[in-house]
Amino acid sequence: MIGAASGGLITWSLTEKGSTDISTFMTHTNDRDQVIVDRINTNYAHDYSLSPEELARIQPLVKAMAQHTTQIRHQFAADFIATFEENHAKIAAQLDPPHREAYLAATAKKDKELRVMLGIDSAPSDGPK
Repeated sequence: MIGAASGGLITWSLTEKGSTDISTFMTHTNDRDQVIVDRINTNYAHDYSLSPEELARIQPLVKAMAQHTTQIRHQFAADFIATFEENHAKIAAQLDPPHREAYLAATAKKDKELRVMLGIDSAPSDGPK
């Protein structure tokens, strides 16, 4: 879990400078890896004054970092959703039937919205599901 949190933090620091809406980054493109590559290239060119030649030399590493970041983000989102769904089921089991039905209906709606926000049900960056 610490690794997933670290990955999320790294992802945020590399891809979300100044943004407070993570779902915007996670859902505005089908090629998430390329968005990360573009952000890293922009930041490296600006922050380290890299030349176009230097940026070209590091592209294989930047692309690998972007792919790994996307994988970490996806796994973090999947773990996050699974934790919520597991706890919702445990709580529902403790409720009386009428409250259980209302609780399950409400949490199912929220879980679906969370899946969309985190991009867990969207197509991976290498093509459609």
